[in-house]
Amino acid sequence: MNTRLARIAWALALLAAPALGLAEVSVDRPAEGGVVPFFEPSPAGPWTVVRTGIPAGDVLNAGGDGTGDGWPVVLRNVGNGRVEAVWSSGGENREILRAYHDGSAWSASENLSAQVGVDHLPSASTDGAGNLFVAWERERNGRHAVFFTATSDVGDRVAVVEVTDRSRRGRRPALVLHDDDVWIGSEELSNASDGTVKVVLDRISVMRDSVGHVVDGGEDTIDIARHVCTSTQLAQPGAVVQLHSELGHLWMDWIDAAGVVGWVQQVGESWTDAAYEPFDPAAGDAAARLAVREQVLGL
Repeated sequence: MNTRLARIAWALALLAAPALGLAEVSVDRPAEGGVVPFFEPSPAGPWTVVRTGIPAGDVLNAGGDGTGDGWPVVLRNVGNGRVEAVWSSGGENREILRAYHDGSAWSASENLSAQVGVDHLPSASTDGAGNLFVAWERERNGRHAVFFTATSDVGDRVAVVEVTDRSRRGRRPALVLHDDDVWIGSEELSNASDGTVKVVLDRISVMRDSVGHVVDGGEDTIDIARHVCTSTQLAQPGAVVQLHSELGHLWMDWIDAAGVVGWVQQVGESWTDAAYEPFDPAAGDAAARLAVREQVLGL
């Protein structure tokens, strides 16, 4: 399932889920073999088991959850077939955790953030070499910033790096893979005194070995390059940036103001100026983003 279809399935499941506070992270075993992700969300936690008759090793949260973990990103690793889950732990000092199902059972959870602060709102994707790329928001001492790391399917993990410049404040990242590069879109305030909300887009290049695995050599293995920085009409964060890679096209969209969607797209090595389109708020943000997709893809 590609990233866009996974987001649609997640949204539909969220709308259809019973308001019982249930959420199961597990796998299904189709007749053709292998495993596929299963995640049934609901508007409120905690995680618990929704279905019956599922082998204990196939349920990530078989013991339930009493800490208020955040909703996970659940996806199939396109490089090795593993089912990946990335989520924010509950409690005061939240961390970004990751576990994977290798076809037999879930692994133990791994702490990807492992630093002081409230780490939450992860976004993740994988590539053909089995690497997992994760971005998230960290809040510490009243400041919000976007962080990034990556891990290979042989256990190597690159250093955690801050994507947001230290003089700025970054929130709510979205991550997508396109042509072997990681792209992270997010919302940003220029500084503590400037209330202008911007949407920004950064390209993250990570060093890889001869077979494509990301390698750990400290922060020097990661190159961060800003490509887009556009002011919005918003008075406070709330643009909800989304990134899309489909049919060779790469674009970013956001809700610029009530009833206005904005977007930029990559053309060659450059990015277009921001374009804007009014939409009927009653039709919903998803319909506005779908209209942008049709324009970008020429549908």
